[in-house]
Amino acid sequence: MAEGTREAGRRADEALGGVADSAQDLGAAVSLTPKIKNALVADKTVDASKINVETVGDKNTVYLKGNVATAQQKERATQIARKELTDAKSNFKLQNDLMVGGAAASR
Repeated sequence: MAEGTREAGRRADEALGGVADSAQDLGAAVSLTPKIKNALVADKTVDASKINVETVGDKNTVYLKGNVATAQQKERATQIARKELTDAKSNFKLQNDLMVGGAAASR
């Protein structure tokens, strides 16, 4: 009987650990988006008005989407976002889907 109780306890710990990990991912996702967006807006070399920052916790990925005027702005946006991820000690990846030029709307 004690063995069955230990097994049930182990399974409960695993289940709760998964919940804690999910909550931590969600918390990171919620905090990373405004940190990165604010850093982009604060940088005067990047026009962040058409940049959308999307953080997907279950994929551990931050996406930069939308448009910038130049390749230099796209690269600078990448640098800014990576710095914010590093400063936050985040394990999230960055995917820069920004389009250079053009009139396509942010998605």
